Amino acid sequence: MNDRVIPLVLAKENSEYEIIGIRGGCGLRAKLLEMGFIPGSKVKLLSNSNGPLIVAINSSRYTMCKGFASKILIKEVV
Repeated sequence: MNDRVIPLVLAKENSEYEIIGIRGGCGLRAKLLEMGFIPGSKVKLLSNSNGPLIVAINSSRYTMCKGFASKILIKEVV
């Protein structure tokens, strides 16, 4: 099993990951937690092209800047 922790911005497209934690200030953490980015939740990176990332979590899809995505720590689900 791969327990390597990486930021969401480095995830492979169409792979499933588990959220390990969120780095950042209280405001950013609160916003991401409200959106469902809770440690233990599963997240999938749908697109990481030249613009914002598109991620799926809890049957919702969000666009997210790479700065936000760099604050979300994940590990691959095997």
